[in-house]
Amino acid sequence: MGKKISSAMNQKIEYYILHSPENLKKWNKSLNKTNPMSILEKHNNPLIKFEENQRRAIILSMVGKVNGQVIADVGCEEGYNAKKLIQDCSKIYCIDIDEDLLNIAKNKINDHKAEFIQSDAQDIKLANNSVDLAISSHVLEHLPSPQKGFDELVRITKPGGKIVINVPNEVVVLKLKNILKSLKMDFLLGKLNTGLAPGHLHIFNKNMLLNIIGNKASIKKIRYNFPFYTNLFVVLEPVGK
Repeated sequence: MGKKISSAMNQKIEYYILHSPENLKKWNKSLNKTNPMSILEKHNNPLIKFEENQRRAIILSMVGKVNGQVIADVGCEEGYNAKKLIQDCSKIYCIDIDEDLLNIAKNKINDHKAEFIQSDAQDIKLANNSVDLAISSHVLEHLPSPQKGFDELVRITKPGGKIVINVPNEVVVLKLKNILKSLKMDFLLGKLNTGLAPGHLHIFNKNMLLNIIGNKASIKKIRYNFPFYTNLFVVLEPVGK
């Protein structure tokens, strides 16, 4: 099972946000300003830029065709997935805890089929069985309770629907960073943190994700990005609905 972060500072952060949803909102907003995901796609290192573009492409390939579907993009950030999917879906809920990111997404998409909802991923403001497809990309590792976040994805997805999840394969990411540091080549990371990425409360690997999924969903597809293996992707169907 994936290890929880053990540093005293991160334990204090986790305790702090666990006890206040409002603090979680403020903390995420601060992180998004200092360490936005867009730093990856704009990175000076072509390998890091390639890895990020590849990650986004894999998510969309695992989503597949969305003709007439109702979609929830949980942790939508600046609306990248929604912009790609809006044409073919019947409706997409763009959900993020950070209202500033939602405003950016609104300006990028500007389509009547998109609805923007400020919401904690551990308590999504949607009804049970309300979407055909739920997407969660680089979200679970930021949550005080990834289990709650996953359970919410199952709750909002219709019977026979699809859940697409992407989490960083953090164990490999940290190993690669340590190799670069040992070779004194960590300058290749640029502004990226040489240790655990800011805001990651959990060190994910395949076993940790599978433990969270449990028997609540059946796995239809699971894969890593090649050749880096820095991201894990899974397609699920809720069971018992």
